[in-house]
Amino acid sequence: MYVLGADIGTTGTKALLVSASGERAGAAYRPYPLIVDAGGLAEQRAADWWHSLVDVIRTATADVKHKEAIRAICLSAQGGSCVLLGDDGEALANAHTWMDRRPESVLDAFAGIDGRYIYETTGWPLSGAMMAARAVWFRRNQPKLWARVQHYLTTADYLHRRLTGRASLDLTNAAMTQLFNIRAMRWDPALLSAAGVPLSMLPDIVRSGDVAGLLTAEAAGELGLAEGTPVISGAHDQYAAALGAGVCAPGDVLLSAGTAWVLLGVTDNPAYDNESGFCVGNHALPGLYGALSSLPAAGAALEWCRSNFFSAGEPTDMPDKVAYDKLNRTAQTRIFKDAGLFFYPQFGGRIYPRRSLKAKGSFMGLSLEHDHYDMALAIMEGVVFEAAMMMEAYAAGGFPLKQLSLAGGAGKSRLWTDILRHTTGLPLTCYRDADTACAGAAALAAVSCGMFPSAHDAVSAINANSTERLDAAEGALREHYIRKYERYKAGLPHIETFFAE
Repeated sequence: MYVLGADIGTTGTKALLVSASGERAGAAYRPYPLIVDAGGLAEQRAADWWHSLVDVIRTATADVKHKEAIRAICLSAQGGSCVLLGDDGEALANAHTWMDRRPESVLDAFAGIDGRYIYETTGWPLSGAMMAARAVWFRRNQPKLWARVQHYLTTADYLHRRLTGRASLDLTNAAMTQLFNIRAMRWDPALLSAAGVPLSMLPDIVRSGDVAGLLTAEAAGELGLAEGTPVISGAHDQYAAALGAGVCAPGDVLLSAGTAWVLLGVTDNPAYDNESGFCVGNHALPGLYGALSSLPAAGAALEWCRSNFFSAGEPTDMPDKVAYDKLNRTAQTRIFKDAGLFFYPQFGGRIYPRRSLKAKGSFMGLSLEHDHYDMALAIMEGVVFEAAMMMEAYAAGGFPLKQLSLAGGAGKSRLWTDILRHTTGLPLTCYRDADTACAGAAALAAVSCGMFPSAHDAVSAINANSTERLDAAEGALREHYIRKYERYKAGLPHIETFFAE
């Protein structure tokens, strides 16, 4: 017996085949392009989502002789992206991704709805990145196109329609549309009216882990799988990653550390914070909620440093892993060199825990004895300090943090993990594999077909050989980072004031 978990992300699709024992039996990845242009345009072709899914599933399952042994499929998907379908079910135009900022110009359409109502209903402050504002943008800027629309879908329900013939969406992805009431768990009439979206255009809601439909003969033929294979309702990629990392209990936190760092904390009630504005949504497991926030340029900050300051004198063909290993080893030796060098990683402004959109990235305390390794260490520390402040905002918003899980590139760096443990004082679980979202989707599929009694059992088996648990830190390094973190926070008002105008 096997199950398939697939993750349709912003830059590509991954698939993970999992056996009845939790073994990772097959995997594949296929990238696809992002179409960008002036004015905030960021689009993709919905057909690329489908063709990449076909490709990775065929590759990941190539060694399975009897395809009937694959008992279920489940998808994780990027949230907020949308596609317009006509009468024939074909896309009428390129899909708009969540990164497309053109709808920021039409937020006036929601002026008649109290901002607090929008936040507490949808879990998100009013945003041009989501489907509510995007519908207004289409109506105002492409009215002839909008008049032809029969289905207004996200990535997940578009693919469910291709797989099963029925457009269906899970709660976690529905929350990313800003048309959905996360507490009542239904489409919100007031927001649908303001956005001008008929209910008939939207998908059915199917809870994560329930059967969304069965694989049609046409889809099965393209995928090389058995007709009638159950397709299980999955989750938004961050919530699937949280499940795949075992972040399933109140007080658990997942830090997904890639180009952006995304923090997702679990609560048993919606944890709103109007000051910090972190984003609330339904967890993939029933009765739980998540609180989501992000540092958009966190991982990118270190790559910027390495690309600009580490090229001289280094072999041009040095593999990235070797280059980063050298950076980590050398920067580790600089920790106690100077407690007065700081970097504030606000390349695109600050969102959490206080909004300061005009802030810029800034070094503070540079002197002539500092080199590029000192600067790299300061960048890594600054990113961790920003994440720690988000965690403090979570705690202030009503839920204490008990356990931190780390997925992504930073989990492979002993320096990153040491700074995190010694700054936050939390125990840390590192996930070495980069497919926690696929693992979460596979876990939902595995529970649905009886391979495991619970999602906790499923993710424990899938991650049995890919985790490292580190105890909460103490000692001299902990004291060093407590002091340095407090000094970092003391410098923030000066940065914010300087860039206020």
